[in-house]
Amino acid sequence: MIREKRLFCKLIKIKKSAQQLYAKEKYLHTKREQVCPVCGRRGSWQAHGQYERSVIDYESGRVVYGRIKIRRVRCESCGHTHAIIPDYIIPYCTYSLLFVLRVLGEYFLRKRTVEGICRRYNITPSMVYSWKGIFEEHKEIWLGVLAASEQTGGAFIRWLVGEPNYSERFGEAFFKKTARSFLQRHRETARKQERRPSWEWQHVDADISRLFAGIVP
Repeated sequence: MIREKRLFCKLIKIKKSAQQLYAKEKYLHTKREQVCPVCGRRGSWQAHGQYERSVIDYESGRVVYGRIKIRRVRCESCGHTHAIIPDYIIPYCTYSLLFVLRVLGEYFLRKRTVEGICRRYNITPSMVYSWKGIFEEHKEIWLGVLAASEQTGGAFIRWLVGEPNYSERFGEAFFKKTARSFLQRHRETARKQERRPSWEWQHVDADISRLFAGIVP
């Protein structure tokens, strides 16, 4: 996966949903200077198809459900393929970054009760607390244990959405430090999987066949 920087302003000033932002930028091409996560080279990229993914956002006072097309590219240096994910999309999460930050902002700044937040955004309390947990974990990683304990979630949210250039001053730096995007649960791995020899797969297949035949004790 390649993270594409797109939030070059204060998040608090963004009035569009992730789907609207993506529709505006769908003709942008991958920059040649971007580094392949696997081989580490700055190389030429070949188009390698696309796929659709769901995205849930909040727009004009209502929850909106949409789909966006994610481009895939192939590194000409090592042959690996990567999805191009803009940084207002949280990898492996249906809800957009702006949606989750809006929910957390209302939670930490106590604008609504958890029940009120769930009713407004059509989510469950477990989702609120799950996002709260990963937010606090990432806040601690970014600030350090001591500083994180001294800064409230509300204060960190205010700083985050008021940062003049989210992508370059926070998003990119956080990814380099942790190998995952802010609010992303799973760490990115760019290791090349080793192929098992064909003879080894033959033994595996034979073991499976014997197992289902009741031969393997």
